[in-house]
Amino acid sequence: YLLGNGGRAELTGTSASVNFNVPSSSSEGGGGITRDEVNDIVTDKIAEVVANAPEDFDTLREIADWIDGHEDSAAAMNSEIKANAADISNIQTEQQTQNSSISALQTEMEQKADLSSVSNLNLLINPDFRINQRGLTEYTNIRYTVDGWFMPTNGLKMEVYDDHLKVGRTDNRSGKVLRQYISRSELDLSGKTVTFSTEVSGVKEKDYISILIEDTYLVGVSTPTDGTYYCTVKIPDTYDTISVCYHTTGTTPHMIIPYWAKLEIGDKPTPFVPPHPALELLKCQRYLKKLNEFEVFRAAFVHTDYIDFSIPTAVTMPGAISVLGTPWIYPFPLQSPIVDGFVFTVPVQGQGALRVRAYKTDHGLKDATLMIPDDKMVLLSAEQ
Repeated sequence: YLLGNGGRAELTGTSASVNFNVPSSSSEGGGGITRDEVNDIVTDKIAEVVANAPEDFDTLREIADWIDGHEDSAAAMNSEIKANAADISNIQTEQQTQNSSISALQTEMEQKADLSSVSNLNLLINPDFRINQRGLTEYTNIRYTVDGWFMPTNGLKMEVYDDHLKVGRTDNRSGKVLRQYISRSELDLSGKTVTFSTEVSGVKEKDYISILIEDTYLVGVSTPTDGTYYCTVKIPDTYDTISVCYHTTGTTPHMIIPYWAKLEIGDKPTPFVPPHPALELLKCQRYLKKLNEFEVFRAAFVHTDYIDFSIPTAVTMPGAISVLGTPWIYPFPLQSPIVDGFVFTVPVQGQGALRVRAYKTDHGLKDATLMIPDDKMVLLSAEQ
């Protein structure tokens, strides 16, 4: 009855017996499941449990026997599994921490893109903090100025050296001897805290540095001995110019040497760090390009009366360029003799390149090579 083939069930008292016939094949009729089909189902289910287990471990009895004989190994495996689970949890926690750190770093970078939250940006004209860093001098019609610094009144004395300057008074008057302005139109510092820091020598006991708005003192710090000093103040919401000043005082005429100066946003000054040598070299290369012996350049353009050569430079060189030295001009392909009588100029300079022009009327060359003489050098100089 249960299998649909006319089987018989008898229930007697508290016990029950079931008597039914399972057809051996579908040909015996009855519409129920056959033995072959049962065997197939059981075989498939067992195969799912066993999967690809090795033959020695494809039954529960074999697994149980192995565990009984390897209690320590089973315990070790269990410990390893727990440890792995803990490691995975720690990795997930660490990943969350790193994600938080990355998010915080991105926020900090975005904030530093805003000038109001940058603390170590030098706001003075001199980008490397040195005063008279290149030994350059500039003049206005009434006052001597260097790298944006100037003497605010007449009657002062300034001495300019290759890497520093001295400034002061030759009489016993007191007051500002060196000053630099930053106008609000250049950089609006309204409501921001700024710090002026400097290293100075030659000072007397009453000398000092200060930050001013227009001509009103906001803060001043005494510099009684040689060394590094700083002063910090909050800038008012309304002003026209901010300036930083060096002052000499007392009755003894003297001169001071300010080596470097920084004006930064924030209340903590950053000590002066010498510029990177490679950056300093690039600055030098703006004014001087050295062509060494055996360097060879092929003509970029040939005219009846001149030949142009393109010379690459590490940086763009400013101003008029002079050619110091005499290169050799050969026919191209390279062959003797040298063609003499050329005059060299630099009529064009561009981004990272110079055009050196060799003049000679009716030079007779169709192509040419510029070469630096043996044991010599040629300088391309922008220094005036």
